[in-house]
Amino acid sequence: MAEVHFFLIVETVLLFGASLCGFIASITIGVTRDKLGGCPLYGEISWYNATAPTLDHFGSSSSCNFCVGVQVIAALYALGFAFFHIYVLIKREDKNTRIVPPLLVNTGLTIIIFIQACVVSVGFLQWCKSIEYKDVISECREGQRKLLPSRPEMDFSSFFDYLTLGEIFSWISCLLFGVLACIIIGRCLVNRRRQPTKEAYTTSENATIADHEQIPGVI
Repeated sequence: MAEVHFFLIVETVLLFGASLCGFIASITIGVTRDKLGGCPLYGEISWYNATAPTLDHFGSSSSCNFCVGVQVIAALYALGFAFFHIYVLIKREDKNTRIVPPLLVNTGLTIIIFIQACVVSVGFLQWCKSIEYKDVISECREGQRKLLPSRPEMDFSSFFDYLTLGEIFSWISCLLFGVLACIIIGRCLVNRRRQPTKEAYTTSENATIADHEQIPGVI
């Protein structure tokens, strides 16, 4: 039982961490999209000369919507399941048999978030490559203060910082869900290790009762 509670405590901490990462990733990507007036992932800026950068096109809005949506769903799931674990720990109930559903969900989320993190990384890289131009902007970060908006709703002031945070926390979220899946597998192995002990105890107890029944005068 102590081993079960230890695993549940570790899972609870990781779930809260995954929830926090998911909210940060979704907020930073969403805020960047709103400040720029479009999704920067897979977008491009064209340079006609050193003083005339122009937005060629934004990336598909579905790219940003997918990234934000996946992280919000993952964050809400992690938060809800973390509170469920707290309830189990307070009540000291043995919910150790409920392994398959969370294992499937955590494994599925790991795969989906991995795809989402790749979308952010590759899309962000393409956006940054189009911003860098000769000696004018040698690094993408410099675009935050050197790029001038071609439209009133565009704000380049913090796109690099926000997208960097979105990318980092997307990968951390993926890692945490992967670790959660591994921990649940560990719980499953602990269950299997304990099962023979329980079966041996039950068999021994039944044998003792049978022996008493065969001896006259023994209750």
